[in-house]
Amino acid sequence: MRTGGSGHMLNLSQRKMIWDCYGRYFAFGRSFNTRVFAIFLVFVLTLFSYSSFAQSASSTWALTNNGNASVIGNITANSLERSGGVSVGYNSTYGVNSNSWNGSSNLSEDYYQYSVAPQNGNDLTITQIQISHYVGFKTMSGEVYYSLDGFVTSGVSVRTLSVSKSINTVLFSGLSINVNDGQTLTIRVYGWSAHNGNTLFYNSNVSVSGITSAVTTPLLVVSPSILNFGYVEEN
Repeated sequence: MRTGGSGHMLNLSQRKMIWDCYGRYFAFGRSFNTRVFAIFLVFVLTLFSYSSFAQSASSTWALTNNGNASVIGNITANSLERSGGVSVGYNSTYGVNSNSWNGSSNLSEDYYQYSVAPQNGNDLTITQIQISHYVGFKTMSGEVYYSLDGFVTSGVSVRTLSVSKSINTVLFSGLSINVNDGQTLTIRVYGWSAHNGNTLFYNSNVSVSGITSAVTTPLLVVSPSILNFGYVEEN
């Protein structure tokens, strides 16, 4: 006896419990209400088939010497992307850096981009996002957005940023962003109003954390054949 989807097998104690139910059914014989037993059996099998353990997952972009992500758990992550094909550099203290952040608003489409997705057969719930930021001269503005469709439609604003010449780490906690199996969460850190086109904007220690759970599809196995729902008694 098994569940469908990810193929989780029932353990020995679970199988013994179900077969014990079968035995009790035959012990009671006709005095046992078939419909009640069938409903109970559906409940037990559904409970087991949907029981999957949530696991912690996270992706971190240190950004001190490259744009690669370090992943823990059942997720995948893409390397850092910079809009407009602008080249980037890396600093061991301040992180990734690039210029051309002197647009008038986030509509200038200047951003750093980070993406995570659950591994095949898993759902992901994002609970927190962390970003450290810094600007090389004076101040500038920023804003963090996320999207589940790659920004085909407008993303969701998480928070605006006041970027200064001092490393500032912001933590967005208490989130509940559901990323279903097959979806990708894309995060963009927009920047604008830098002093001029040569001013460098930095990101470092970007992390995305949450939990994953296996996607399961219940498979109801009815045995013996007398419990086929075509034989359920109507009282």
